[in-house]
Amino acid sequence: MAAKLIEALHIEAQYDRIFLQLIPLLTTQLFDSLKDNVRVSGSLRDKLADAEQLGAAKRYFASAALTGFKDRYPALISATAKEYAASFSLDELKGLVDFYATPLGQKALTALPGIQQRLYPIGVNAGREVGIEAMQKTIDHIDPAADEAKS
Repeated sequence: MAAKLIEALHIEAQYDRIFLQLIPLLTTQLFDSLKDNVRVSGSLRDKLADAEQLGAAKRYFASAALTGFKDRYPALISATAKEYAASFSLDELKGLVDFYATPLGQKALTALPGIQQRLYPIGVNAGREVGIEAMQKTIDHIDPAADEAKS
């Protein structure tokens, strides 16, 4: 029954949307971490300093990452089905399958990705703000003298 629910949820399309949002963020974070990393060869850093080569490298990475995620879809689908099966009884799974077959269920499947997409930047901004605040608190905790020197 969990497999029927996975089918009703159009899970691959959901994964596509998730990874298409995740990959640009992942690309930016990973390439930003390379530019000043002393463990990365100077030659590679020089290449990544060139905007054209950096753009090409980011496009290559994004393509490779998307392929890597898609290659893992069968395992992700299996794990997702197991989680649903562990979280819901057979009757509940049937109820979910039946719900997603209704007009409201179909509307939910259509509307929820757009809602999530509109909420995504709000979550990203909140994460950025929390990260900055938490890092400043951590720095102040580790080195209180540095905070006093600012005053």
